Formats: sequence, structure tokens, C-alpha cells
Amino acid sequence: MSQILPGSELGRDDVVGRTLVAIMQSGLLIERSMAWVYTYFRLDNGAVFALPLDDAGGFLAEEPRPECSPQDYPELKPVLGQRILNVLREGPDSDACHFSPYLIMENGYIVTDVMGCPEGLNDAGLYVYSPGEIDTSTLIDFFA
Repeated sequence: MSQILPGSELGRDDVVGRTLVAIMQSGLLIERSMAWVYTYFRLDNGAVFALPLDDAGGFLAEEPRPECSPQDYPELKPVLGQRILNVLREGPDSDACHFSPYLIMENGYIVTDVMGCPEGLNDAGLYVYSPGEIDTSTLIDFFA
């Protein structure tokens, strides 16, 4: 397996079908009236990435920020060690509330995040949805 270096573009085969082995996060950071939580995902192929904004292009391999550390809280148990079956994004008719892609896990769980939001809204952070918790019918393939 070749090494995936920071700055490398990640395609469908680098993400879909790979196993999520770690999630790393910073604590809540406040800058210029914005709340930020930096989240990175590590896969079994060595790729580390943050979820891109829908309009930011594709996935890029990244080096996690120094303040990030691996997370192991109980809510992550259903998604760690699971394969990513698909990556979806909001479609034109979607009323979803996130701008990051959704990682669809093999067990039906869905993972997404909100990197930043206005301070006080408490929306920044990682979101893990159990199977059937959100409607994915208006979401479309991220890589299409």
C-alpha cells in the first residue's frame, strides 16, 4: 500500500470501502465570534482527512491540527471499526442542515460534522446518527 501524503487528493476508492479507525478532534475554539471544532477521520489505508464543505471540492489528505487528539467516547463505538459504504452530500432539493458530506457506514450509522458556526449556537462538532434517524432521500453521491 502506498503512503497517502498530506495534500494528496482522495478519490472515491480512497474513502468508500475503507474502515474508519479513528476520529480526532480539537476542543471548542472561539475565534472572531465563531465557534470551531476541528474533526479529522483516519482510515485503515492511512488517509487522514477533514470533511470538506460541499462547495470546496473534494477530499484532501491532511495533517491533523496539533491540538487534536483521538476520541473514544461511547457515542463513537458504533462507527469506529466500520467500513464507509458511501459518501453523500445535500442535493438540490435537500433541506438537510449540514454543509459537510455524510459518511454512510456499513451498519447504517451516519457521520457528519459542523466545523464552525456563530458563537453561542452550539452547532459546531461531530454528529453521529443512528440508522433511520435522518432522511437521506434527498442526498446525492458526493463523488458523482
